[in-house]
Amino acid sequence: MSLPYENDYAFGVDVSFVKQCVDQGKQYKDANEVKAPLQIFRDHGYNWGRVHLCNEPVRRLPQTLEYVVGSGQAIKRHNMRFLLDLMFSNGWANPITQGFFDKMKEYHVEYDVIGLSFYPWSHGTLLDLRDNLKFTALRYGKEIIVVETGYYFQPSRYFRDLGPPFPETADGQRQWLEAVNEIVLDTPNGLGKGIFWWEPMMAGRGYFDRDGRVLPIIHVFEKYTLPMRWPGTLQPAAVDKLAAHIDVFPTLAELAGAKLTDAVKQQVEGRSLAPLLKDANAFWPDRILVTHLGRWDRSKAAESKYRGCSVRNTRWHLVCVSRSGDKEWQLFDVKADPGEQHDVAAAHPDVAKELDAAYDKWWDSVQPQLVNENSVGPKVNPFKELYWKQYRGLP
Repeated sequence: MSLPYENDYAFGVDVSFVKQCVDQGKQYKDANEVKAPLQIFRDHGYNWGRVHLCNEPVRRLPQTLEYVVGSGQAIKRHNMRFLLDLMFSNGWANPITQGFFDKMKEYHVEYDVIGLSFYPWSHGTLLDLRDNLKFTALRYGKEIIVVETGYYFQPSRYFRDLGPPFPETADGQRQWLEAVNEIVLDTPNGLGKGIFWWEPMMAGRGYFDRDGRVLPIIHVFEKYTLPMRWPGTLQPAAVDKLAAHIDVFPTLAELAGAKLTDAVKQQVEGRSLAPLLKDANAFWPDRILVTHLGRWDRSKAAESKYRGCSVRNTRWHLVCVSRSGDKEWQLFDVKADPGEQHDVAAAHPDVAKELDAAYDKWWDSVQPQLVNENSVGPKVNPFKELYWKQYRGLP
């Protein structure tokens, strides 16, 4: 199990002013508990912190090397990734930026990510954002991050004549970030890779009210980054243990205090994750998990033994790469090579042999359960039949 903060998507916030506020002795509260701002962000799922460095000095923000480095170090201490944003111009319509990416493409300049800004008072509607992300993704084929967005939680000067897309309230601010994030996530080909808020310490559109209490916007990313909440018990931690979907049922049963009968226990294949949820260092014996695609023609089980299957333990993953059903194993060291790019079966034949034997044992154990192998099913799939009857009658 890896931390949610280690995923590729950037749940980010600009922290350029955080160090300044902390150095001034200001205090910030999360559920009435005084915490450092970076800890508050981290506790609610943020995994990136941004610091901007301006080409032209900004009077209200220290721009010394010491300040920028100190801000970056604070981000790393909180186990967040660090983005240094170099602002080469203070002008919002600098002509140098026009056609920038077309020129990058024309001159074959290599780069990794496109960063865009989006504010409702400067860049249009949410539909404009959606269309711009779609155009950029399809035209350039690069990952895209909205590196700046923001919204006020109190009335601003921007919507005096026209109504705002969401109320300029704490709840409206949260709704804005939710909407922008959903659009980024929906970028074609999965190229939307993150979002950053500017500026959490700013009066009127930051993350804190006048008394330093964090606002509802802090909860926006939790459903993506903190899927399970157990206040007072669950603490963020990296758990280097092997788990799987089969562990969900016994985990929920234990947490709910449900008593499983002996008959049910015999059918439960997984383990309860409760010990690891309570203590990341709890004892957890290594295990072997088998995966099989499980699709073959009637009476063709034997021929499909090696089609779409794999075996793994905490460190090793044995994968059958044959599409024909032949036995063709490749071995990967998922600790050293999590992307599984290098087959090391030749270097570790004993490991491959051990996992191969485990797979044979598993395959033999499931044969008695294939009781419907030769069964003749109904002419119409019952689920499809029920669907069409509920929808508009049979097709």
